Amino acid sequence: MRTIKHLVLALAIAVTAFTGTAHADSAAVTNYKQKAQRIVDTWDHQMAHFNGELDKAKADLDALNKQSPPPADLDKQVAAIQANIKNIQASMDLATNLMRADLGLLELETKDKNDAIPLPGFVRDIIKAKGIPVAKNVSVMPNATWNWKKNTLGSASITVTLTFK
Repeated sequence: MRTIKHLVLALAIAVTAFTGTAHADSAAVTNYKQKAQRIVDTWDHQMAHFNGELDKAKADLDALNKQSPPPADLDKQVAAIQANIKNIQASMDLATNLMRADLGLLELETKDKNDAIPLPGFVRDIIKAKGIPVAKNVSVMPNATWNWKKNTLGSASITVTLTFK
């Protein structure tokens, strides 16, 4: 469980890999790291709770199966415990998906353009040429213009490219 937590944290704050020491200490990056840490800590707490419930349900199932003589409604009790286990596993999946969504929606909020972490030049060139890869055969190429004088969006479009091989 801890390995997954560290992997998620590493992915969530990987954006700081391209920064120097000047960006590493900026308030925006610090806030971003703290928000990512809070999201992952919440998920870790939920997983610990669900694992406790799952262990208890499995122990109850084992104890029920070892009873001698078995109770008259053994099948009914086993089905109820198995349904509880499935519900716990579904809750774990939901919590994991919500954590992924929260991390995906997390934005680096900066007021100064110098606080933002710029993409390396080669990454910008790849996005301009091929778009952003979404899946093995799908890429998305954003195209937007910004009117800096009026501080408004000029135009925006997205091109989706499907490659069949």
